[in-house]
Amino acid sequence: MLSRKAASFLRTSIALPWPAMVHAPLLQWGRCYTQKDEKKPEIILGLSELFAKQNIGVDFLARLHQIPHLTMDKIRMLRKMRIVEKRAYDQRYIPERHGILGPDLAAAAFVVHRGASVKFVGKEQWYKKDEDEETGLPTRHEDGWNLEAIDASETELVYEGFDNLVHLRSLKALRLCGCPFVDDWCVDRLSQFQDTLEHLDLSGCSQITGRGLSSLYRLTNLRSVTLGYLPQIEDLELVALMLEECLPQCEIRGVDYWKPDLIAANSERETPAPS
Repeated sequence: MLSRKAASFLRTSIALPWPAMVHAPLLQWGRCYTQKDEKKPEIILGLSELFAKQNIGVDFLARLHQIPHLTMDKIRMLRKMRIVEKRAYDQRYIPERHGILGPDLAAAAFVVHRGASVKFVGKEQWYKKDEDEETGLPTRHEDGWNLEAIDASETELVYEGFDNLVHLRSLKALRLCGCPFVDDWCVDRLSQFQDTLEHLDLSGCSQITGRGLSSLYRLTNLRSVTLGYLPQIEDLELVALMLEECLPQCEIRGVDYWKPDLIAANSERETPAPS
């Protein structure tokens, strides 16, 4: 770091024009310059001149030269990147947790501690975190705790967090309504529940596109899926119609089919070609 005298001189020499700069402290003599002195102080034009006679590494100087280029936009971008990295690290898969609790209780503990609520097979109660950070879930593996439903609405689940939702053999309902970080990659990972998942809610997930919804055809046991308020999909109604063709047993909710252009497009598809 620069000494106080060096930092003071740099600020004064840059901010104040001559002769206001004449009272700047000199690094060589450690005294103030006056107009009566014969020799004027040398103006330092760069950090390389300041450390020319010192054993300062090139890498250190390069980092110092980058400081003026850190604009507010870059600082905001770096801050966002750190937040994203911290969130992904916080939701990483921890083998010890799954070894102690088992897959169902481990997945339940993971989502509940992040604001979700869960339900187990044969239990009417929905478990969620209370004001005292208590969940009511067992702290060790116990038989009979098979995860049946997860309501993770408006939680900050990210792609890495889905590593904790593995080996769930009884999961039938999953609600991800309003999750800001659920994207196409997250939707693609839902195919691991293709043998059990029956109800899915993706409404309000602003990062999901039509490409992500195209992977839902693998969920052959789906009985209902909610797709409202997906701003990244312009033709949501047409995408919903294609899903209905791939999954005829599935009810598509949250989509308004009563639009003139959609009705016209649907009628054209159903009209047989002339022989």
